[in-house]
Amino acid sequence: MGPDWCAHVRVVTCDLWKAYKTAVRKYLHNAVVVTDKFHVFQYAGAALDELRRSEHSKQKDSTDFDLKKCRFLILKANSNLDDKGKSRIEQLKEANTNLYAGYLLKEQVFTFYGHEKKADAESHLCEWATSCVKSGLKPFVAFGKRLLKNKESILAYFDHRISNGFAEGINNKVKVI
Repeated sequence: MGPDWCAHVRVVTCDLWKAYKTAVRKYLHNAVVVTDKFHVFQYAGAALDELRRSEHSKQKDSTDFDLKKCRFLILKANSNLDDKGKSRIEQLKEANTNLYAGYLLKEQVFTFYGHEKKADAESHLCEWATSCVKSGLKPFVAFGKRLLKNKESILAYFDHRISNGFAEGINNKVKVI
């Protein structure tokens, strides 16, 4: 695939790794970079899980709400929780305000990608990222800064609505084999 082929590529979707963006800019001059939404979900979840581990290490008594055992609960979308899961989230709200705040920040990823209009998404992204930074929760401060730094490629999703989902699925199947 030479320069002629590269000149015809219009859109590339990838994660936020700087090397990918650098390669696209170097070889695919006409391409728009779209940050794959799966990776934004992944980074939000990673920030929440890092916060959970940090809060767990500070936890003195796990009799009320064991933070070690709530990983899958808090990583799951609130809309996919059953009544028991929603009840456990309410318990988390009382047990650990930092982790609950992180949970709410993570949930914003679903709202963000639910926008139909790019302008609405841009407004949401700026507010969301600012909330992450202002939260003072170290993993979310870093996540919020990352959102702002990559705002253009994240918002490009709303122009092109493409994802690496299919390719990522194949990669995961290959890993299992």
